[in-house]
Amino acid sequence: MLLDFVSGRVEEVIRRYGLLSPADLARELGVVPVKLPLRSAHGISFSVDGKRVVFVDASLPLARQEGVLVHEVGHQVLHPGEVRFHLRRFHRGVSWKREAEVNLFTLLYLLAWNRELFEACGYNLYAFAEAHGVPLGAAEYLARAARLRGPGFLRGLRVEVPGSEGDAA
Repeated sequence: MLLDFVSGRVEEVIRRYGLLSPADLARELGVVPVKLPLRSAHGISFSVDGKRVVFVDASLPLARQEGVLVHEVGHQVLHPGEVRFHLRRFHRGVSWKREAEVNLFTLLYLLAWNRELFEACGYNLYAFAEAHGVPLGAAEYLARAARLRGPGFLRGLRVEVPGSEGDAA
């Protein structure tokens, strides 16, 4: 199942590198993050002399910059060797399945890492995803999985929701 695959990869990353900031995670994975104003892209990822470089739109709010960076790192983790870029209006060279995997990776990693923002969002997956620029479909997928899998599901993914038994939607 998609969720099991992606959450397993997130857990592997956290076990191996720790729960790092998006920029530190990128550097640990050999990715060079660069912030600069971009006109038509939130993020661009490519290789230069064997080194992966990720450009992140510096004009985005900080939480969205973090979301873009984890998204691009997610491609590196889940789909190493692919070169792609994400435009505001359309994607080039990307399968929708791969984007869904990476969006879920992004949401799960950020939920584990940015607990303060999750709390500030009232433990609402949709508000949290929106704050980081993660497509709401990833939040819907995760909320549905939490309802189907029952109490404690999100806790198993390192997502704590006080006063609930696993339903964070």
